[in-house]
Amino acid sequence: MRRAAALWACRSDAARSDELLAVVKDFECHTVLKHGRLARATTARLVGLEDEYERQLLAQNPSLPPDLVERLASDPEHDVRRQVSARPGLTEAQRAAIDHRIDSKDRLGTLDWFLDLTGDSAALRACATSAHPWLRRSAARHPALPADLVGLLAGDEDFAVRLLICESHPGVPPEALLRMVLEWDGYSSYNRLRMPQFPRKGLARYADRPDVLRRRLAVHDPDASPELIDRLSRDEHVWV
Repeated sequence: MRRAAALWACRSDAARSDELLAVVKDFECHTVLKHGRLARATTARLVGLEDEYERQLLAQNPSLPPDLVERLASDPEHDVRRQVSARPGLTEAQRAAIDHRIDSKDRLGTLDWFLDLTGDSAALRACATSAHPWLRRSAARHPALPADLVGLLAGDEDFAVRLLICESHPGVPPEALLRMVLEWDGYSSYNRLRMPQFPRKGLARYADRPDVLRRRLAVHDPDASPELIDRLSRDEHVWV
């Protein structure tokens, strides 16, 4: 219990962080690297850690001095540089200057510091309109994202942003739901079909498409004829 209390207290106590770093290992050490308040001398030593993952954790620490943030921004490992690029407080120019990339298939969790943003804050709006995909992906999952930003991110160029908006918000525009179902056949695809604003009328136009992802949608058209439904019930593909 004392160790758990110390791990919480170290977030505001640099001396406590130093004490913990001298004795803890594994996930407890990782907690201190990521969340603990760190003295200048301690951070100067830690930026030279050999373990890449530990440098990634350190790159998220809010007490890291600007010059050491800049040092990690030039780290030889891409994932460390990418983590630095997503720190709060950086300008768009500073983020863009860091050599990093984010691919559509990269699985990136919501940035921790987003939990402190309020729904209609200037900071959240800045993140939702940022050129940095990781910030926009995190904004897409914010539970209090204003409706205008939901609509904006529903048309984002980044697939993951569009997917997260569709999975996280009930007020997604109908055309965004249809687009997602047409371009992705993932585990949550059928959840989109159950949303009340999903545009079912007119889906019968896909009945003769060779693409099964489109053909299966035709059965959801409330105006589909009995003859069409009968034909689709005998479709060669089991999904249809």
